[in-house]
Amino acid sequence: MRIVSLIVVALLATLTLGTTLPDVVRVFGRPVYEFGYRIDYFGFITGIAAGSPAAKAGIQKGNRLDILSTPRDRIAAAYLGGTIVPHERVAMAIMRDGESRLLSLTADLPEPSYRWPLVLARELAGIVFVLVGAMLVLLRPGPMTWGFYLFCCGFSPAPSGVFQTTAPLGLVGATRVADTALMFAGMIGLDVFALRFPSGKAQNWRIIAERICLACIVPLGALATWATLQFLLFNSIPEVSFAWAIGVSGSVLLAGAALFATYRSANGADRSRLRWVVFGSSVALLALSIDLFSGGGTPYYVRAPFETSLICMPLAIAYAVIRHRVIDINFVISRALVYGILTTLIVGVFALLDWVMHKVLEQTKVALAAEIVAALSLGFWMNGLHDRLNKFIDSTLFRQRYLAARRLARAAVSLPHAASVGAVDEMLVGEPVDALRLASAAIFRSRDGAEFAREAAVNWPDGSAQRLDPSEQLVMLLHGEHGPLRLADIRWPRPDLPHGLEEPMLAVPVLVRHRLIAIALYGSHRNGEALDPDEVASIDRLAGGAAAAYDHLEAEALRSEIELLRARAVKNAI
Repeated sequence: MRIVSLIVVALLATLTLGTTLPDVVRVFGRPVYEFGYRIDYFGFITGIAAGSPAAKAGIQKGNRLDILSTPRDRIAAAYLGGTIVPHERVAMAIMRDGESRLLSLTADLPEPSYRWPLVLARELAGIVFVLVGAMLVLLRPGPMTWGFYLFCCGFSPAPSGVFQTTAPLGLVGATRVADTALMFAGMIGLDVFALRFPSGKAQNWRIIAERICLACIVPLGALATWATLQFLLFNSIPEVSFAWAIGVSGSVLLAGAALFATYRSANGADRSRLRWVVFGSSVALLALSIDLFSGGGTPYYVRAPFETSLICMPLAIAYAVIRHRVIDINFVISRALVYGILTTLIVGVFALLDWVMHKVLEQTKVALAAEIVAALSLGFWMNGLHDRLNKFIDSTLFRQRYLAARRLARAAVSLPHAASVGAVDEMLVGEPVDALRLASAAIFRSRDGAEFAREAAVNWPDGSAQRLDPSEQLVMLLHGEHGPLRLADIRWPRPDLPHGLEEPMLAVPVLVRHRLIAIALYGSHRNGEALDPDEVASIDRLAGGAAAAYDHLEAEALRSEIELLRARAVKNAI
């Protein structure tokens, strides 16, 4: 299933980025050359530039593009209001006073330079949309993250005018159909994400709301298809398009209400972590609604900032995931994903070098030697980059976990130098709770091979378990496993354990020469998320340091006892 997910994610990313990234050329000296008119979603002319080719051709405000009479391969250019090819002549049909006229316009006006930074901002926003959505769905696949990814692909703020006016007609038609499907799938996906955020499960009224949204997929698809057919075949879609806009607005309102309800029902600690997601999503959804009702005829300098503002939502979610762990993701998988992205980039660089070598140096007979040098250089660079990349990923993208792991590593190294058994008990409990922000922890230690008594605890009520019998299943399993156990994977019926967030989720044995001398129990994170494999490994290393400390202190106690007995024996002999 993971391979299928990767393929689907890659296909959707290719569709979205493949149709939008070509517009980057507009930033680097290849502007769109315009006819001099603005056009709205319904094909009506909303503005004419004085002295433009459109004005010279007699086009007036209020005229309408006649889709049926416009050549198929020119519809995209007519809608865009220009083409990437300077001075290109485009035939289009304009309807005025019920009569259709076929006009020929030349794209002579280069788009204003103020658009270039706006185009770049929209392109960057589109890339962030796809990357954040793809990373979430790959790191934590589920209905919630898939819904968000569909929204990211369906409502990407990046422009696609260059692709629409230069790609083959068949490819443009196919991508339009796919884009239409993605739009209403993304609309439903947005609601699924909001209704399940952040736990990934819909509860109470959210279950009914989600079912209603899923039931709307068919009518929304039919509405979008009917709107397209009305426009292409009958040149008439105002009412249908308005209904479609109302549908999108309803979806946006439901998503905003669900996120706000999640924020209101959260406690103080969780509210601070959810604040950025709710604020960023509210800004993005408000901008989406304004852009939707403003129409395509709105001036670019007004519309582009609203579309760029959509970036607030993925940025806020990415920040909340990385900084506040709002959504639990697997750290090991994330590192592998970064390696995969880096490897892909390296392959792309090498492919570019290969092309350059053949095109530029093939006449000098040094292409093969240059490729060998480049390949060896990249290989040595990648080998040296491995450790630095590990540190960068840990310290930058997952800084909180990185700092927690460093703290527990320092504690594990210092534990063998503890001055008392009580200090070891306190460190085994307190350090993981503070470093990883755990809801609870407790340490049970055996004395003289007897039952395990609770020596230290955090957030364990007074009436909770005080002792563990050596014959209990958990104790026997830890004897055999010699490693951490997730309590959800075993049967351990103890009614006197803490409940709720404080319920223990992980048992870690402390072993001295294969002898179980202590058991540490840890709860989940304070936000309810389970411990990930890297965090479990850090706690296990801390238990190893505690084992060395217990062994050392036990040896010191035996040495002191031997010295005392020897002194008594000498005294009695005298």
